Parts: sequence; structure tokens; C-alpha cells
Amino acid sequence: MNATDFIVARNDLQQCKSIETQLPDAAALPADALLVKVTHFAFTANNITYAVMGDALKYWQLFPAPKDFGNIPVWGFGEVIASKHPNVAVGETLFGYFPMATHLVIEAADVTKRGLRDGAAHRQVAAPVYNAYARVSGDPAFTGKQGDYQALLRPLFMLSFLVDDFLAENDFYGARRVMLSSASSKTAYGLAHLLHRRDGIKVIGLTSAPNVAFVKSLGCYDEVVTYDAVTSIPADSPVTLNGRVGPGAYPVDLEITAISSRPSCSLPNGYRLAGTGITPHRRPVTRNAHARQDGRHFGSRRQLAGAVRRGAGEIR
Repeated sequence: MNATDFIVARNDLQQCKSIETQLPDAAALPADALLVKVTHFAFTANNITYAVMGDALKYWQLFPAPKDFGNIPVWGFGEVIASKHPNVAVGETLFGYFPMATHLVIEAADVTKRGLRDGAAHRQVAAPVYNAYARVSGDPAFTGKQGDYQALLRPLFMLSFLVDDFLAENDFYGARRVMLSSASSKTAYGLAHLLHRRDGIKVIGLTSAPNVAFVKSLGCYDEVVTYDAVTSIPADSPVTLNGRVGPGAYPVDLEITAISSRPSCSLPNGYRLAGTGITPHRRPVTRNAHARQDGRHFGSRRQLAGAVRRGAGEIR
């Protein structure tokens, strides 16, 4: 049996092609393995990030491809068409991380009523979330248009939830204003949606001029400001800035991040604490701020696991 894979050149994503790969017959599957037909998936700018960071974050290793090529990972759905695991039936629907391909063989491990993971050795290089599959057969939250929304938004909303949870656990570092850059992005407005429901927190969206109308229409930002007008934001009280802005992308490059009036906050390289308020700098930003999920910026691994579980409940 053959599968069709869509692959790209790792050093030039515009170079792409479809190839056929050999799959084991159902009878030849090893013990506990599943043969899954990929039915549909989402493809967004987030997937391009997976490709751009494929070497650094080992995404290319998750779904092997011929030398110098890679298979861009996507979030979507698959149907089990053959199973050698006694507790996983043919016909089940799985939601999770798939290749851009027609089929995938999964080595089912840690099978529960709600999910399983792919125990293949080559997939253990990435964070566990990328190897987990939800068993969603018959779940209305994962069918029809609602299922499409899950594939489009769920992966990034999980990060939104983690950031919201982290900020709340730390009482927003004394700030009552949260500023989100790239306010039109899915991660940002997912976070804005959560923050907007919290009492006493003002949510400010930073975006480029062409996106102002869209960002305002979302209804989850108390104020929307363009990057070139960022210095108009009053600096009379602490503000937390979340997100990232790159050098040269906007009239003013934001090099400093005003997290709060407390100078003990940890900042990534390329940023410095500026007390309160936001100050523009012409010097290029060398690194983007990003939320780290290795347990050091989000507390202990146990706290992180708890946040993920709560986030899953929020999404459902």
C-alpha cells in the first residue's frame, strides 16, 4: 500500500513535490501499531513557522522525508483504518499532529479512553504535546465546522491559555494593563479573549495600520494602537507586554519590554527592562520575545501540566 506525501526542500520552502511512500499492509503492522488515514487538516502561518524552525526545534524529525526535504507538520484529523492495538478500534477518529500526507503509522502507547500517544522513537525528540492524539469519535466539539475551528485554533489557543494562566498566577507582576503585539494573530487574540474576561485588566492590542479594523472587530481588546503610535500609551502605570515585534517590520522597533516596575523580571536576550511605559529605539531588535514552556518561565513542570489540563477543559 502506498501513501502520498507532500514535501518541501528544507532550505527553500518554495521547492515542493509529492512523493509516494510504501506503507505496511494491515496484516503486517507491528504489535500495537495503527494505520491512520489523514482525512483533513488546517494549514496556517503557524505551520510555516514549524518549517522555518524545523531544524532548530526538530520538527523535521517527526515525519521523516528524503534527504534535504521535509514534511511540514499540521494539526488535523485521521481515521484508523487498521489496528493492531486491542483497545483501539478500526473507524476511530483521532485529532492531533499529522504529516501533510494521506496516511500515517502510529505506534500507539499510553492508550486511555480519551487519547493516546505515538511511541515511535524518532518522535520523542519533540515536546510531548506533538505526539499526543485525542480520541474524538462522536464528540460534537470535533465534528463539522466546530472540528475545523479546533484544527485552526486549538494548538495556538493552548499557548494563549498557558500565558494567561502564568500571568494570573503571578498577579500580572503588579500591572493592570496587558499589551499584546501582533494583536491580529491567533495566539494574541486567544490570549486577549481570556484576559478580557478578567476583572480589572485592560487589554491593549498593538498592530499595523491595515489590521486595525479587524482587530477592533474582535471585541476582545479595550484599546487598539498602531506600532508607530506606541509612545502615545501613558507610562503612568505598569504594563505587561506579551508577543514579539521584529526589526524593520514597523516604523518603530520595540527593543524594550516594560513588564512592571519590579526589576526582578526575567527577560530574553536582546531586551532590557525599562521600568514602566514603552520607549521606542532605532537600534535593531536581535531576538524576539517568546513564551517558554520548559517549566522555567512557567513555573514547575507539575504546574505546567496542570495548566495544560485546565486549558484542555477550557477549549472543550
